[in-house]
Amino acid sequence: LESGDASQLQELSAQLFAVIPNVKGVRVVDSRALLEEFQDVCQLLADILAVNEYTGGWLHTSTDMQYRGLRCDMEYIEPGTGQHKELCGLVQTQGPQGDDE
Repeated sequence: LESGDASQLQELSAQLFAVIPNVKGVRVVDSRALLEEFQDVCQLLADILAVNEYTGGWLHTSTDMQYRGLRCDMEYIEPGTGQHKELCGLVQTQGPQGDDE
């Protein structure tokens, strides 16, 4: 910014906007205030990625996240195993609780 090289600022701004969407309509980051705004956006994106990594990804359902919040997890149980048969029995005997339709 201090050197004032307009072509370099345009090139660097184009690289920035190729990676980060530019919703403000800014063509060139040519002030310290704009640079700080985009640094804040980059930090926010880094924080979002860190949370995503910590929680296990974007692809989890809300049910997965509720189990994680309870410090539980769900995993596949091979059909035919003792544990699978036991769970199937519980589901069949307990069934849905609530109004009969």
